[in-house]
Amino acid sequence: MKALFVLTLLLSASAAHAISDEKLITKCAPVAYLKILGRSKELKCPLIKDTFAAINIDNRTLNPYKYVMYQADTECQDIPTITAVTQYSATKKDCY
Repeated sequence: MKALFVLTLLLSASAAHAISDEKLITKCAPVAYLKILGRSKELKCPLIKDTFAAINIDNRTLNPYKYVMYQADTECQDIPTITAVTQYSATKKDCY
């Protein structure tokens, strides 16, 4: 009986926290872009906008927090790329 309860709990948790990689990347991209753009302005290093992309994702099913790392190239030789990590909360349904 206890095993059935645990299995039911795990299945309901996985369904509650499930989001596809594509949806996660799309949902968090605006937050990441603003982070990267802000850092670019701080460093006075213009971005090459067409290079903005997701480069890594942690979307484990049972984890209520998901992470996506984004990157954009810059026009500066000493700072070739700027990266940002976003966190998605399945309970709040938002990226930050």
